[in-house]
Amino acid sequence: MSKIKSLDAVNVAKRLVSAYQQWFSQDGPHVNWNNQMVKGISEQLDIAIRGACDDMADAGSEVDEKARAIVLCFDDIADSYLQWIQDASMQLPSAPPGGSTDLRNNLERLQKLLEAERLPKPEPIAQLIARRVSPNQIAIIYGWKLEDGSPDCQKVFEETESPGTHYDPEKWQHPALRAMQRETDEAWKQRSPRAKMFAHLDQPEQTGPAENHVPSLDELFAARAPKAQIMRLHHLSDEEVEFHAQERGLVEFEDRFIMPANATVAHQERMAEQEQIERDVAAVASGSSGGGTAVATKGKR
Repeated sequence: MSKIKSLDAVNVAKRLVSAYQQWFSQDGPHVNWNNQMVKGISEQLDIAIRGACDDMADAGSEVDEKARAIVLCFDDIADSYLQWIQDASMQLPSAPPGGSTDLRNNLERLQKLLEAERLPKPEPIAQLIARRVSPNQIAIIYGWKLEDGSPDCQKVFEETESPGTHYDPEKWQHPALRAMQRETDEAWKQRSPRAKMFAHLDQPEQTGPAENHVPSLDELFAARAPKAQIMRLHHLSDEEVEFHAQERGLVEFEDRFIMPANATVAHQERMAEQEQIERDVAAVASGSSGGGTAVATKGKR
């Protein structure tokens, strides 16, 4: 069975964070969204997210204990990115071209995880004492606590008298990392291995990251897109859309553009439908009226 090692996880995370930072600092790509030009996810960042998430998919693999926090973070990145792709395909307001809030937060959390790995070792106790730092504060810096959570000053005194009693620079772990490790251990108990999620997916074409493709006027007219959508996608006025439609021999019918022959058929179908509704209403009214007369006649007898 393969294994996701800590170094492998860190390298994959660094690669994605680097791609995210590069995209974040660059100008563009810009796409039209809700009649505004906004920054969209680039093809390079899209590829980086998909590849990194699938590289950290652990189905069928063991995961090094020190890699678990990063793997858990990639779980959330993969889920939020897949959700964004699905929302973007439906042009939902929760899927702006630059990625959802959840996706951005998860990418920034991954960046903080890498920064946490570089937290510095504590200043030597002798130097802290020379700077008149209190034993309580030294215990907090070193992460030495009693069972009730209060600072363990006794360890400070013992370490001062005999260096190395409680502090080993090779094994020491920053208090923030220890707290993170506890949270990771709890979360790991509740998760299941994740399979690759993006290898089978095509890149989104409409509002996704790659090309942000906007259908041509001919495509929109052929699909009988609403006039308002055509105006929004191509930045056209009402009159300009009508002009392009007339150039193609199309006529407007219920806020959409179709061929004149189709318009006639559509109009006839709509009129027939309306007439049927009117007949049904008249029949119901007539039946109610007839029933009322019959009751009245019966009453007179």
